[in-house]
Amino acid sequence: MSVSNATRADRLIPVRAVMIAFLALALSPSPASAFAPAVVSVIHNFSLGADYEDPSLVYLDTSVWELLVYESSTSMVYILSPSGRLKYYFKVDVADPAVLFAAPNGDIGLVSRAGELSLYDYRGNFIEKKHLRNGSGTAVTGGHYSPDRKAVFFADYHSQAAYGVTLNGDVVFMKEGFRRISDCVYQGGKVYVADQGGYSVMIYDADQGVLIHRFGRAGGKPGTFSLINRVYVSADGNVWVSDVGKRTLEVFNPTGEFETELFLPGFRSAAFVNNIMYVSSNVLKAVTVYRIK
Repeated sequence: MSVSNATRADRLIPVRAVMIAFLALALSPSPASAFAPAVVSVIHNFSLGADYEDPSLVYLDTSVWELLVYESSTSMVYILSPSGRLKYYFKVDVADPAVLFAAPNGDIGLVSRAGELSLYDYRGNFIEKKHLRNGSGTAVTGGHYSPDRKAVFFADYHSQAAYGVTLNGDVVFMKEGFRRISDCVYQGGKVYVADQGGYSVMIYDADQGVLIHRFGRAGGKPGTFSLINRVYVSADGNVWVSDVGKRTLEVFNPTGEFETELFLPGFRSAAFVNNIMYVSSNVLKAVTVYRIK
């Protein structure tokens, strides 16, 4: 569906100032906390109207500087400018997607929890659907498209394994033996795996598959894990881990040392570019843009 200039103004609804104030309060460390001050500041945030209930996935296509947002309650994919200006949107037929991305040729891909890859063109026309890997029983709990745009890295709960698979189905990475895997991401020649059962993040050499480092321990205090979900790596090499048990985003430096903890209610997904972070929330029903300090 295209968006006319008149319609766009009606649909693009800025979040109220009180919500921004709430976010600033939420990101401020508790007086009882001993960890460092928040390392992000709010630039702005945006919603797309009454139907924008659960913006569950976000992806920033830096080749054309467009932000993709998947809204799960309506199964809609929104294409926006990085500042939140709505360009286009369309409905997809994908059951509970876990990964959203833009391929090098501009096609938009979604990976379902069952491991099926669905491709659509920029205008929402369906292209094809196929399994990312052969076999049955795949249960994708999380994943990300690699920054070099060569493979989808995802966590398979059924086999308790992390995979890197190209869009042609070639397996470029595979590691098994996790206790309760929830996510994996490729960045800078390394694969970062979130393991709920081990309360840890495992870092592997992407080519050799050997374990380089691991960090994390169980707990409810800042820097510990209760129920980790998604893992991200920002441009500076810091590791950002969402914890749905504590409703926080835990931040670690590249060596795994704890930096700070951010309270983000309703956190669903994030995307990073340079010192900017996009976060979607089903509590705020919005996408918030942060500057990383």
